[in-house]
Amino acid sequence: MSDLQVETGSILLEDVYTSNGVLLLKKGTILNTTHVELFKKHNVESVKTVQLTNPENILNTLK
Repeated sequence: MSDLQVETGSILLEDVYTSNGVLLLKKGTILNTTHVELFKKHNVESVKTVQLTNPENILNTLK
């Protein structure tokens, strides 16, 4: 079982795929509880995220 620690409201900095290469979520997705459960279901071990504190900085990061 995955011990992945992510917070709802975080924004994905890169696409997330299953171990079989199937895209789960795209870069820029704002995570909610359904997304976190999806990660657990597919045993996603790590994701790169950023908290939504300054939208301008986040948009620049995603470019």
